[in-house]
Amino acid sequence: MTTQFQLSFFQLAGRYFLCLLCLPSWSCAQITLDSLSLEELVQLAQQQTLQSKEAQLNLEVAQLSYQTYRAGLKPQLVGNANFPNYAKTFSETTQPDGTVRFQPILNNNSAVGLSLTQAITSTGGTLFVDSDLQRFDDFENDQSFYNGLPIRIGLLQPIGAFNPLKWAKKIEPIKLTEAKKQYFLDRESSIGRTTALFFQLLLAQQNLDIATTNKERNQRLFEIATERYELGQISYNNLLQLKLELAAADQQAQSALQTVRNTSADIYAFLGQTFDGKIIKAKIPSLTELELELATVLEQALQNRADLDRHQRLLLESDRDISQAKRDNGFQAQLRASFGFARSAQNLQDIYTDAQQEQLVQFQVQVPILDWGRRKAAVGIAQVRKTYVQALIQQEKLNLKGSIRQLVAQFNSLKQELSLIQEVKSIAEERFKISQESFVLGAISITDLSIAQQEKDRAIRGYINTLGQYWQTYYELRTSALYDFKNNKKIIQ
Repeated sequence: MTTQFQLSFFQLAGRYFLCLLCLPSWSCAQITLDSLSLEELVQLAQQQTLQSKEAQLNLEVAQLSYQTYRAGLKPQLVGNANFPNYAKTFSETTQPDGTVRFQPILNNNSAVGLSLTQAITSTGGTLFVDSDLQRFDDFENDQSFYNGLPIRIGLLQPIGAFNPLKWAKKIEPIKLTEAKKQYFLDRESSIGRTTALFFQLLLAQQNLDIATTNKERNQRLFEIATERYELGQISYNNLLQLKLELAAADQQAQSALQTVRNTSADIYAFLGQTFDGKIIKAKIPSLTELELELATVLEQALQNRADLDRHQRLLLESDRDISQAKRDNGFQAQLRASFGFARSAQNLQDIYTDAQQEQLVQFQVQVPILDWGRRKAAVGIAQVRKTYVQALIQQEKLNLKGSIRQLVAQFNSLKQELSLIQEVKSIAEERFKISQESFVLGAISITDLSIAQQEKDRAIRGYINTLGQYWQTYYELRTSALYDFKNNKKIIQ
């Protein structure tokens, strides 16, 4: 019965890998990325990456599996034919005295038929309607005979047997809902890699800006220092130190430019695109005014994630396995009853105009008498597996709550930390500006100027790194809860 409503593993696997082979045809047209915000890159990743396409494939396979299940619940009409069935040979024939003779045979025994079946979900039985016609041609004696079954209506009903249809009715819709939610989770999971790539690019870009600015400033300062050296206002050692700062800034600018190119190429590859050689300019994302509460995030996670449906499915499958272990190894019976009309005749017309009643009732019983504890062991194994599933579900819930609790605390902490780091960055930039002016006036040494510049650069990098952690944590929470906290809407919608 299960073959009528459920795809086999090999059928599903075949469809899945066929879809994978078709992946290159899904590639979108080549895109050019001049400037890019974090949200824009996230949207592109959800559409372009291999992971998002794999998520779409998994969802389509689940939908096809559900369609196959639903199709199996509808009436199934099957035609069959055995034509021609011609034979010219010798056949063994037992004589009345027990001896064997080989008689020549020259005949044709053909048949056609239709069978309409309907599965009964609640009982696991099958209603059927059959119609058959058989024709036998005896070429040796030049005779033809017909045997026909204009119609037969019947019921095939297992009693006490495992009913896979009843369990499938409970499990299959949950599997489809689970697959739909898992699709969004799989698609969102690519955001972690997306955010990391974006802030790698942003940090490399900031390093390039810092190095380029430092190079320009150090060039101007070196020119000023050269004039002051010629006037005897600074030592040659200080002049060499500033020249060294200029060379280091030039080297850092070249290295940062190469890092920007490499990261831009990584982003193009991540999106399944060919790198055109033009670097991407990342836009610095702004802070949000979010203050996430643990209770809200947990509530959305429990509602939106596929975990709840998966846990429900696992428990139902465990109960199904226990039921199957009990019934497959216990008392079983099968009732077959049918009513119809049948007739054999030499004329085809007589089959359908003067058919005789046909009635059939069969009742088969199978009772295990001695199984040496087989049924008890099978049920015990199924119950142990259910116990493990219950423990697994409990642990997964604890892990999810613990992970969300840590992420919420980390997000709120990073938000406060960013405000402080932003202030530190502003102070460091203002201090460097004053130090630069003081050096031009000869009020401070090159060493003091270098220290102020290093603190300024370190503060900028620290701000970008912390900003990256902040947004990575936000998107981890968004993925965990499948909820867009910025726009207050569910991702699964």
